[in-house]
Amino acid sequence: MLPDRRRPAAPLRRASILSRLLPLLLVLATLCLAPVRSEAEAARDSDSHRAPTRPALARIPTAPTPAVTPAAAVAFTANRPARSRFAYVTVHYEGTSRDPEYVLGVQVLMQSIKLTGTPHDLVVLASDSVSEASKRTFASIGCRVIDVTNIENPFIGGTLANKNFIYTLNKLHVWNLLEYDRVVYLDADNVLIRNADELFACGHFCAVFMNPCHFHTGLLVVTPDETEYQRLLRGLGHLESFDGADQGFLSSMYSKELRRAPLFIPEKAQELEELPKGMRLSVGYNINHKYFYEQYHWKLFYLRHFAAMTSPISPVKVVVESARGIPALTVGFPMAPVLKPWYWWAAFFMDLHDVWHDIRATLPSDQEAYGMEEAAKTLAVFVLWTALVTAALYALKLTLPIPQLQQKCIELHLRNNKWAKRAFLALRIIAVVLAARLSPKGVHRLAPVHYGYTLTVLQNVFLLIYGACVLSNFWSPRRGITMPPVLYVTRFWVYVGLTLALEFFIVWFSTWRVFPNVLWRLVSLALLLIGCATWQVFFFKLCLKAEFGGKKERLRSL
Repeated sequence: MLPDRRRPAAPLRRASILSRLLPLLLVLATLCLAPVRSEAEAARDSDSHRAPTRPALARIPTAPTPAVTPAAAVAFTANRPARSRFAYVTVHYEGTSRDPEYVLGVQVLMQSIKLTGTPHDLVVLASDSVSEASKRTFASIGCRVIDVTNIENPFIGGTLANKNFIYTLNKLHVWNLLEYDRVVYLDADNVLIRNADELFACGHFCAVFMNPCHFHTGLLVVTPDETEYQRLLRGLGHLESFDGADQGFLSSMYSKELRRAPLFIPEKAQELEELPKGMRLSVGYNINHKYFYEQYHWKLFYLRHFAAMTSPISPVKVVVESARGIPALTVGFPMAPVLKPWYWWAAFFMDLHDVWHDIRATLPSDQEAYGMEEAAKTLAVFVLWTALVTAALYALKLTLPIPQLQQKCIELHLRNNKWAKRAFLALRIIAVVLAARLSPKGVHRLAPVHYGYTLTVLQNVFLLIYGACVLSNFWSPRRGITMPPVLYVTRFWVYVGLTLALEFFIVWFSTWRVFPNVLWRLVSLALLLIGCATWQVFFFKLCLKAEFGGKKERLRSL
C-alpha cells in the first residue's frame, strides 16, 4: 500500500519545486535582460533625437588624445570677442621643424590684410601646441587668437608624405566659427595686395581651381555651419586624400560639385536672391606667383576685373607699389620649402618675393624679430668663430715644424710629383668649399633680405682678406705675428675692391627684370657666379705669388 500512497505524491512535489523556482528564474531573467534592453533603447533613442554628429574620431586609428567634439574643438578661448560679422582667418600649429618660419608668415599675412584697410576681424586659430610667445606675437599685431584642439590626421602611415603637414586638417575648424556669417581663409604663405572684402559676397563655399580637377585650399571662402562642420569631421573616417592633408581631403569632399558651380562675379552675385552653395573663383582672387615666371609677365592672366587694377591711375589701393603690376587681389607662394619667401636667399632667384619682403618691411619695429639685433648677433658669432680659427692656426704654428714642412713642400714641387699636386688641388677645393659654407651659414635664414645680402657679401670679402693674412703668418718661419707683405701691395686692394663690386653687381643683377624667361635668368646668374669664383681664384694666386715669391723685387713688381 505504501507504494500506492507515494506514487501520486511525486507530481505534487515536482509542482511545488517548480512553483518555488519560477519566481527566482523570473528575477534572474529580469536582472540579466534589463540592462541590455535599456542600453539598446538608450542607443536607439539617442540616434533618433540627436543631430547628425561626427563619430568622435574613435574609429580613426590615432594616438590617444582628447576627442575632438564640436564643443571641445571651438569652445572658443579667445583673447577678445568678435567685432565684425566677417573675418580673415588663418590656422597656425607648431611642433614641426619650421615653426619660426610660419610665425613670420602669419605676421606678414596679417600685416598685408591690415594695409588693405579692411574693417573686419583678423583671426588666428592656434592649436594647443602653439607656444604662448607665438600667441602674444599674433595678439600684438591686432589678431583675435582662438585656441582650438588638434584634429588627428587619419592618413598618417598612408598618403601623408610630409610630416610638416600633419595638422593641416585643423583647417576644418573654420567651418565651426559660428560667430561669423562668412570667413575668408588664407594660408600663411599668402599675402593680400589689394582689398578683398568683395569675397564675403561669395557663396557658401568658394575656391580657386589650380587645375581642371582640383582646387587650391590656400584661399577659401567659407560660411560657418555646424552641420557641415560635423559632416566634414565624419568624412575623415572614410574619404581619401591624395596628399594626406587638407588639400586632398577637401578635394574629395567638394571637387565634383564645385566643378559644376557657377563663376563668382561680384556684380552679378549682388543681384541674386539666394547664393548657390558653391562658387568658383577666378585665378585673380588668389594667383600663384609661379605663373609669372612662365613668360616673365602677367599678360596671360589679364582678366577684365583685375587688369584695370594694375593701372597707375586705378582707384583701387595697392598695399605696396612693387605689387602694382600683378592682376590679382592676393598672391600665393606655394612651392618647395627652401624657396619660400621668408628665406632671404630665395629672393635672389624669385622676383615676386620682392612683394612679400616689401610688405614685411612695413611691420612695426617691435614686430621684426630678425632685424638689427639679429644682424649684430650674426656679426658677433662670425667674429668669435674667426678668432677661434685664428687661435687654432697659431697654436698649430707653434707646435708644427714650419721650416721643415716648407722644405718638404719645395722638394715635392721640384720633383713634379703628380700625386702631391692632386693632393694640393684637393686641399684647395676643400678650403674653398669650407669658406663658401662658412659665410652664408652665419646669416640667419629669416633675416630681412637686405641684411642677408649685405652680411653675406661683406663676410665673403672679409674671408678673402683674412685668408691672405693667415696664409702669410702661418707659413712665416718667424714665431711672432707680423703684418702680411701682401697688404702693402696696391694691386691686392684693387682686387678686393673689384671682388666687392662684382658680388654686389650680381646681387643687383638678380633684381633686374630684363630676362625673356626664367631659364635665361638662371643661366645669366650662373655665368656671373662662375666669373666671380674665377676672379677669386686669381685673387688667391696673387696672394700666393706675393707670399712665396721669395724676393722683394717680386713684391715691388706686383
